Amino acid sequence: MKSSLLLLLSILLLASCAKQPAGTVIQPDEQARRRVVELEQQLQLQRKNTDRWEFYTGCLGVACLVCLVIGTSLGAKTRHDACLQSQL
Repeated sequence: MKSSLLLLLSILLLASCAKQPAGTVIQPDEQARRRVVELEQQLQLQRKNTDRWEFYTGCLGVACLVCLVIGTSLGAKTRHDACLQSQL
C-alpha cells in the first residue's frame, strides 16, 4: 500500500513538471565562462591523476598476487621436503 502510494505520488509529481526547451538556459557572462573552462581543466587534471593511481594500484595488486603465489609454492615445497626428511 505504502509503495503504491509513493509510486502514484511520484508519477503525479513528474507529470506536473513543466518541460523546458534546451535553449532556455541563461547564457553565462565572460567571467562565468572562464570559470567553467578553469573548472573543466581542473577536472581533467584530476581525472588523469586518478587514472595514474588506478594503474599503479592495479600493478601493485598484481605484484602482490604474484608474490603470494610464489611464497605459497615455496612454503609448500619446503613443508613437503621437511616431511620427507622427517620420515627417513
